[in-house]
Order: sequence, then structure tokens, then C-alpha cells
Amino acid sequence: MYYRTLPAIVVIAGSWAAVAQAATLPVGPTTAYSSPCAALTAAQPGDTIEVDAETTWLDDFCVVSTPGITIRASGPKRAAVVASGKKPLAAGDAIWRIAAAGIKIEGFEFRGANAGEAHGAAIHVDPGHGLELLDCYIHDNDAGLVVADGPAAKVLVARSEFANNGAAAGALNNIEVGRIGKFTLLFSYLHDPMGGNLVSSRAAETHILYNRLTQELGTGSSEIDATGASRTFVIGNTVQHGPNSVGGSMVRPGNELVLVNNTLVNEGSEATFIDSKPAGKTEWILRNNILHGPGSVIGELTPREGNWIGNADFVDGENHNYRLKPTSKAINSGVIPGDDPALRASFEYVHPLCAAPRLPVGPTDAGAAEFGSIVLPDCQVALETAKSSGSVSENTSKAATARQAALFALLGFSSPTPSASDPDKFQFSLVGLNAAPAAIQWTLLYPAGAFDSIQVAAGPSAIAAGKSVSCASATVAEATKPSNTRAAFSTGTVAMTCILAGTNLNALANGEMAIIYLQLSKAVAVERIRVNLAQAMSATELGDRLLTRTTHGSATVGRIP
Repeated sequence: MYYRTLPAIVVIAGSWAAVAQAATLPVGPTTAYSSPCAALTAAQPGDTIEVDAETTWLDDFCVVSTPGITIRASGPKRAAVVASGKKPLAAGDAIWRIAAAGIKIEGFEFRGANAGEAHGAAIHVDPGHGLELLDCYIHDNDAGLVVADGPAAKVLVARSEFANNGAAAGALNNIEVGRIGKFTLLFSYLHDPMGGNLVSSRAAETHILYNRLTQELGTGSSEIDATGASRTFVIGNTVQHGPNSVGGSMVRPGNELVLVNNTLVNEGSEATFIDSKPAGKTEWILRNNILHGPGSVIGELTPREGNWIGNADFVDGENHNYRLKPTSKAINSGVIPGDDPALRASFEYVHPLCAAPRLPVGPTDAGAAEFGSIVLPDCQVALETAKSSGSVSENTSKAATARQAALFALLGFSSPTPSASDPDKFQFSLVGLNAAPAAIQWTLLYPAGAFDSIQVAAGPSAIAAGKSVSCASATVAEATKPSNTRAAFSTGTVAMTCILAGTNLNALANGEMAIIYLQLSKAVAVERIRVNLAQAMSATELGDRLLTRTTHGSATVGRIP
């Protein structure tokens, strides 16, 4: 079947070979180039244009016709290009029109192409050309991104937000992709459309991976429209059909569909979750999805494939937090995803515009997020890993290359789980990601007298690697604050230092490296106690120190009132 040869996460639009004499062109009020379009006019193939993000560029419309250009914001903010409505758009239909190959836009805001003389798209890609769009905010336009046909073109949109785009008549969409080779939407947030679909794609391959696609108060129609597309992968997304939506199906797929570990929430009255299969030969895989709310369900989507149909019991559905409560019956309801990367959710979206690796906690859950999984968002690492992942037939060394390019260990806590038999007993895990250390040391910090007992045991990852753990505790006599932790070692804090190692050179796989068991002291009156992770260190199999980051370094336990 087709999906056996395709990657779960697809590589970016085709690269452009760097030119030996490539230059960096600065854009700002006091530089040689007074606007982004002025620099684009002067740029040569392979150049990089850096735009002052402190300046708003009003009516700076142009056609990008030089290939291989990277244009990005300089500074922590996004550079804003704004249509005032008093001037026609570039080539009549876009703030920026892309008429060359190998263009990358990063860190921009485009708005205002919906009033006066400025009616059209924020960005229009001409036939045959691709685009890489990263960390952009595109809002309040008749259309957000429009990509014309081109069988060889590839387009990537990653870590970007689209809002309040679309025409009331429904003819224009937030994102509209024609018949190109491949379209990928990754770690992005699309919401509140003024009409049309949130995403519309006719690409030969459409990959909608780990996004939040929510109508909220918008008046759009479908969230994902891939009718006419050949192959559609929809994996790990949160999709919501809002109360003001104008009908239509939430997912309108093409001939071949992989729909895995999505959370589909219908808050409208007319929508169906998924269109019926098109006529003719089709191949569909529908697995481990949540379908919450009213609406018809096609016959192919059954609980036997791990799909949860009905009330999923969300943490805060009114505010679009569709993670599962501990009482949700969708927990552990999924089927084993298997080893095929095209059928497995490898990440989960973290709002806003971020993602974290999805780690299993017991049997697979239905939906876009694993209950109890640790959320360790390092967006750049996640993006680079996603972009570098591919099928073995494309590049057998991509995964190793990605790991070596960002060689550091990530450590953090999973969510504490109370015991069903004793509300004072808790357990949670120390989870490791990214690099593969052979030994780890860390310190747990907690108030003296908070727990009657605290035990640390080797987790599944450590046991598989032949490692064991040993810990020693001491009460801090005076306040200190190590440089690598936000948590102060205050007087009366217990510091439990643990070492996980073994008499071998085996590396630890991603996952649960240690399990921590706590027994709350009945003498403690406070209801919530925080345990902090500090002074984490790790080493490679050769004993070299490995850069170690703690990105989810605290866990809060407490009695349920």
C-alpha cells in the first residue's frame, strides 16, 4: 500500500544551492535599503535579507522574482508588512507575490489585504514555484496564502498563525494550495476564518501534521478540504468546528487518506466529521481518533480501530483545551500504532506554535495528545527533527544527522498520577528525550517534612539499557541558587541527588528513565507541594559530558479536595 513508502513527516520545499558570493542585505530606516521590497529588487540569488522588526512597512508590495532568497526578521519581533487599503496590491492580488524558486520567508506579519483598493492574498505563489514559510502571522486578508498549480512545487508552512482571513462569500480560504507536488502544514495555528476553509489543498501529497485548526468564533466551512488531492496525511491535529460555522464536513479528504490520532470536536449543528469516500478506488486508514460532539460518522470509522466516538471528557473544552481528564474513557482506548512511521503520531501540538515529542504512557490513547505525557517543548529542535525525518529510501542517515546537529539531552517530569487506593500516594516519571546518554545525574528538591517517603526506581528505558539508580538526600542548611535552575535551594529544602548508570556502555533510549514514588505526609496541612528538578547532568557512552536541559522541571502533587 502507498503509505508504506512515505515518511510520517515530510521534508521541506526544495532547497536552493547557495551562491559563493551570497550577501546579507540589511533593511531598516538607517540602512542602505529603506524597505524589504527595495532589498528584494537589489538581491542576487542566494542572498539573505534581514529586516528590522521594529519598523512597520506600510504598503510595501512587490513581486519576488530572484531565486534562492531568504528574507527574515531581525530581532525577537515579527516584521510587519501592512496594507492600508489606499494602494493596489502587487500584481493586483497580493502583498507579496512569489515568482521565483527557493524562497524562504521567516518571522513576518502580513495583514490588511481586505479593504479599500487592497483586496487579495497576503502571499501568492505563482505557478511552478514553492515556498518555505516559517514563524509568520498572517491575518485580516481576503486570503492568507494562495499557491498556484505546479506539479513539481513543494510548500512548507511551519510554526505560523493564520487568523481572520477568508471572504464572506466563501470563495477564498485561509490557505489555498493548488495542484502541486507536496504541501506540508506543521506545528501551526489556524483559527477564526471570515469565510471559506481553514486549509484547502489539491496537492499530490498533503501532510497536515500536529496543528491546531479551530474555527472558534469564525464563520468558515470545512477545516480541512483535500478533495482532489491524491494522498492526504492528517496526523496529530486538534480540529474544532465552531458554533458559527456555516456547515460542511470537518475533513474532506481525497482518494487516499491516513487519519491518525486527531481530536475532532464538533460544536456546530450541521457538520459531519468526515466526508464519505469518493467514488472509485480508495485506500483509507482511520485510527485512534476522537470524534466528540454531534454529527454523522462514516461507516469506516469504528471503535475497533481505536477511534473514540462520543464525549471524550476534556480538561477545558470551552477554552479549546482538548487534553484529556484523568476520567476520560478515551485514555488507553487506542490500538497499537505499529512501527510504520506513516501511521504513528510522533509529536503533539503545544499551544502556541510549538510541539513536543509524543511519548507513550501505557497503552495508546485516542486523540491528539497522550494523557500524562510529558510536555517538553523545544520548538527549534522539534522543527529541525520534523524537517529532517524521512523515509529510509530518501536518506537513511537523516535521523542520525538530526540528532548529531542538536546533541543535547532533554530531561523533565511527567504529570503526577495519584493512587486509586490511597490519595496520599503519587508517582511520576523522569523522562529523557533527544540525545541518548549512557548515564544521568539529577537532584530533586522538595520541602523538608513534605513526604513520609520518597523512592526512585529505574524506569523502562533504564532497565532495557541495564542501568540502575541510587539516591542520597541532605537537608539544605542555607539558601543557594545554582545557575542552572530557577528553583532556589532554600533553607529547609531536601536535596535528593540521584545517579542512574550501569557497568556498560549502553545508551538510554527516549522514554521513562526513572519512576518517582511519593507518600505525602499526613502531618502536612498544605494541599499542593512542588518537587523541582535541578542540577541535571548526563554523559555519553565514552564518559564525555553531554549538554543537558531541563524543560519541564517541576511537578506539583496535592490532595484532591
